[in-house]
Amino acid sequence: MKITDILNFMSLVGVGADTASDSDKAIYLQYINQAHYELYNYTAALNEDLIINEQKSTTANSDNVNLSHRPLSVDKVYVEGYTKPLQQKRLMQFVNYKKQSPSPGSPYIFTFQSKKLSVYPIMKDKSYDLDVWYTPENVDLKDDTPEDEIPYPRSFHYVLRDGALYYLFQDEGGFKTSEKVRDQLVKWEKGKQDLYSYLFHKTGEVASTHSNAI
Repeated sequence: MKITDILNFMSLVGVGADTASDSDKAIYLQYINQAHYELYNYTAALNEDLIINEQKSTTANSDNVNLSHRPLSVDKVYVEGYTKPLQQKRLMQFVNYKKQSPSPGSPYIFTFQSKKLSVYPIMKDKSYDLDVWYTPENVDLKDDTPEDEIPYPRSFHYVLRDGALYYLFQDEGGFKTSEKVRDQLVKWEKGKQDLYSYLFHKTGEVASTHSNAI
């Protein structure tokens, strides 16, 4: 399902027009992205299609690299030549450890802030090749977002539409009937659960959640 399909459906339901006007698109996209943020955070921990793998190299005497995207979570970080992944620390734990353990050595912990990923400890005058696996933060959907870049299985794109319609019905004065809002909420909540269940069974693993998941 293309974003334009969702926009035009919202236009048909909203104002009875088959095609959304430019002004209506801007409004409807806000509702689409409101649903998108909620759906993304709710399911991202299980959606392996979102995971990005990057190979990055530190410069000598530097303990950090910049990733291409801002991570929602970092799943694994490996250092070339070592089989075990580094242990993740929260930012202040990482900072405190560096202050308390200034001696050099092989990296075994990491943290990240915005797009910057840092490892510690490091040896003087040595660079490190990193293999990083992470889930990026969500980005706004636009009317020209390609269908294959909508970050959910194609058969579940209807869930995004149902969420956008729920927020439309909830906010727009002409749709504020409790029955319509309630019925659309039921569809939205069921769609989220169906997608979550699908991804859960697809991974075959125990579900984990991000700290900022809804």
